[in-house]
Amino acid sequence: MKELKAFLILVILVPLIVVFTMSPSIFAYVNWDYITKTQIAPSYDLLFSNLIHSLVIVYFVVVGQITLIAVVMGVIALYLKNFKQN
Repeated sequence: MKELKAFLILVILVPLIVVFTMSPSIFAYVNWDYITKTQIAPSYDLLFSNLIHSLVIVYFVVVGQITLIAVVMGVIALYLKNFKQN
């Protein structure tokens, strides 16, 4: 049960914290030219959907990075555990 809680915290909370701390890079993902040039007044629906799309991209990038780091750390921990036993 503890492992499940730790996994949920790692997968949900940590990426959200990272996403909100690196918010300027989120706005770099948004295609502002497309939003401002397609209409005279930018559509808020388009802006919102584009923002959600970019948040999802950033979220999965962060989850991917964290998962990769966790896997590498797990492999190193297992290697060290086996190394100490021998």
